[in-house]
Amino acid sequence: MASYGLRLTTDAARRCLDWLRSPTEDSLATLLAHPGYQAVLRHSRTLSFAPITEQDFWRASRGEPSNLYGLRSVLDNAYQIECLVAHVELYRPNLLRHIANALLNLLDPVYWQNTGLHCIVGYDASIGIGGQVAINLNWPLYRENRDEIPRRLLHAAVHVAYERIHGPMYVDWLGQPGGLRRYLCTLVQKEGLALYAATPDSPAAGPLTDADQQTLAAPARLRQRLQEFAAIIATLERPGGDKEIDKILPIFSDQRLAFVVGAYLFRTIAAQEGPAGVRRAAMLPALEFIQKYRSLLQQPLPSTRG
Repeated sequence: MASYGLRLTTDAARRCLDWLRSPTEDSLATLLAHPGYQAVLRHSRTLSFAPITEQDFWRASRGEPSNLYGLRSVLDNAYQIECLVAHVELYRPNLLRHIANALLNLLDPVYWQNTGLHCIVGYDASIGIGGQVAINLNWPLYRENRDEIPRRLLHAAVHVAYERIHGPMYVDWLGQPGGLRRYLCTLVQKEGLALYAATPDSPAAGPLTDADQQTLAAPARLRQRLQEFAAIIATLERPGGDKEIDKILPIFSDQRLAFVVGAYLFRTIAAQEGPAGVRRAAMLPALEFIQKYRSLLQQPLPSTRG
């Protein structure tokens, strides 16, 4: 099966380990020019209140506090990271086929073809922005369960596709009238589609070590998350609802509502309307998506993904 121009690289992870062992300005400049780290910098500028700078890399390399997380104990974990790099390199053709097949079943290739998938060290578990995916091999979950690597590559590749469909989202929306509702609804649709795509269909696909996937499989916890989201949307629809931002954002973050609620919605859409319904739902503007499917939050929970 064709990989539709997907590329899976590991050189950035090796470069980062080399730089941390012998940091120089030239080696850092080479590292930051890599598409994987360009994605990190762009993601930080777009979605963070404290964008990462080159100085954050230097501070992190010295073990000092910085805006660049995910570099803690890297050299202590270097052997495990190198083993993960070797694993990805060994299974690269299989990983690319798996990801391409999953994406093909989800969305038209025009939205995800020619995406770069890069193994790096540092920052978040995985991100997808500007046509590039970056996955942090220092993330503990990957060292505990290598099956999470293709899931997170797929998850972040869906972010790339979502951005190509709807355009980028910005943290600056939170300062605009109605921006909080727009931001949260976009987050639910974007993260929900990505988690839905990366959630295994059966236990044979591997153990559910990801906390969001575990919540989707736990009816009581899932029902509580759905109720919390329904209450937040009701609040945001009232005059002055945006003023509740200091209460709403912590709930959204702590309970991972965007991931769990969004994946539940897409799972239910798939059960009721099939793959074509999922594609239609993914193409809707975020506010329209929530408005159309919010009634699903009140339905009995399905026993399977669909």
